Amino acid sequence: MKRLIIAILLVCSVLFIANTAFAEKTEAKESSLLRLCIWPGLWSWPTDQNIYGLQLGIPVSFNKKNTVAGVDAALGVSMAECVKGLRGSFLLNMGHDSSGVEFSTVNISKNFNGVSCAFFNQARKKSAILQLGIVNQAQDSKG
Repeated sequence: MKRLIIAILLVCSVLFIANTAFAEKTEAKESSLLRLCIWPGLWSWPTDQNIYGLQLGIPVSFNKKNTVAGVDAALGVSMAECVKGLRGSFLLNMGHDSSGVEFSTVNISKNFNGVSCAFFNQARKKSAILQLGIVNQAQDSKG
C-alpha cells in the first residue's frame, strides 16, 4: 500500500512540475491533459495538441509535432519526439529532444537530458546527467 501511495505521489508531482515548468517554453497551441494513442496513422485522440499530463499508448504512443510534458507511457513503443518528464515503455523509447527520466528495454534519443535506464541507451548527439544500462552510447556526454 505504501508503494502505491508513493508511486501516485511521484506521478502527480511529475505532472504538476512539468505543467508549470514547461508550459512557457513550448509554442502556444491548444493543450490537453490526456492523449490516447493506438498506432501511428491509425488513431489518436486528441490530435495536434501539446499534452500537459498523460499520453498513453496501447501499444504505441506517438507525437511527432507537439510536446508531451508530464508522463508518456506505452505498453510497447514510445515514439514521441519531445518529452519533458517521465517516459516509460516495455520495448523501445525513441525521440528527438527529451528531458527527465526514461526507462525501457532500449532508449534511443537524438538529444537527452536526465536519467535514462535501459539495457541499451543511445543519445546520438548530446547526453547529460546519467545513462544506466549494459550498453550506453553517446557522442557528446556530460555527466
